Amino acid sequence: MSEQEKDFQQLTADYIEDVKEQLFALESLFLDWEKSGDKKNLQKAMGIIHSMKGASGSYSLLELSSFCHQFEDFLLNQSYHSEAGFLDVLLASIDLLRSYIGNVTSLEAKSLNKNFEAILKQFGFNELKSCLVLEMSKSMCAAYTSVVKKYGFNVSVAHDAFTGLKRLVLEKFDLIIWSSNLSGFDGGTLYNVLKEVAPNQISNQRLLMVTTDVANISMAKDLQADVVLKDRLLLENLENWMEGVYGFSSEQKQGPSSEKFSPSGELNLMDFSPIYFIDDSKAILDLAQFIFNKNIPEVEVVFFQEGRKALIEIAKKQPGLVICDIQMGEFSGFDLKNKMNEIGAGQVPFLFLSGDSDPDLLAKMEDVGVLGLVSKPFDPKQLLCSIEDILQNK
Repeated sequence: MSEQEKDFQQLTADYIEDVKEQLFALESLFLDWEKSGDKKNLQKAMGIIHSMKGASGSYSLLELSSFCHQFEDFLLNQSYHSEAGFLDVLLASIDLLRSYIGNVTSLEAKSLNKNFEAILKQFGFNELKSCLVLEMSKSMCAAYTSVVKKYGFNVSVAHDAFTGLKRLVLEKFDLIIWSSNLSGFDGGTLYNVLKEVAPNQISNQRLLMVTTDVANISMAKDLQADVVLKDRLLLENLENWMEGVYGFSSEQKQGPSSEKFSPSGELNLMDFSPIYFIDDSKAILDLAQFIFNKNIPEVEVVFFQEGRKALIEIAKKQPGLVICDIQMGEFSGFDLKNKMNEIGAGQVPFLFLSGDSDPDLLAKMEDVGVLGLVSKPFDPKQLLCSIEDILQNK
């Protein structure tokens, strides 16, 4: 094992200790919600889980990241909040995570998800079916969700093929609504990849492919899916398909690699020093600091956990590059970029960190002058390459 791999292993161990502290915070928020009924406690809990989802993926703890997806989806379903077993599920999930964290190296990848399904069943939430929507557009995801939820489904979304692939490999869904147009690679290619790496996920789940043209899915080999055309009648056709398959709706009824970053030669990140890196997750900051220090120690990188503190420093002296998370509580990445534009720092190259690649988001980024998006969770080996690629192409 190389020194870099050992360092990353230690950093991961430190992150696991951080997760233990986060579990105590979650437990307190859930109990406070039970006593007060204040929904802000659940909102704060969702923020912790969302942050944990991204950080654990970056530390290659994919089973934990996948569980956080499911747990977050459960919390987001407000119809559950009044159910008798809701709090029981939350507290039992904390116990499950504690057990997992204590034995993180010995449990099978799917044990968390399987055990969470058992918890849901134990407390009476087993009747709800699960659906994954694979679609670039947030507006289209919302439209699909509005239809599918009426048929008793809990709906999750993935806007890019890479996130979708990870979720499809690690989780079980009763229905997959699958767009032929995805960021990363197209729906047909994703189908072929999934058939190779997890064939049971194809054979055991119902698939609905949505496309503007049947020719767009010709790359999918031996496609085992129904097809709905994405045209002006899409939602009507989707409703008809759901009714035909599932009956009446509720409304009708009533390790990172040890390889070192190798710059392309056309661009030198030294030219962008100092770099300001901003994320409200300490785990992400620790990992980013590890990556920069190990690969390009000659570049000055300043790390901030709050956007407002970064703005104070930017007002004093403008950096060469800003890399910033989007979702950071009361002061978001968009808030920071807008303030920079107001104080005359709008020309500073600015990149977002986010797990979202929806076209609506990309359009908003362009409007305020953000150069590009670094996907999160990020591959430790690829983080610097991603930054370099975006800067070279602008």
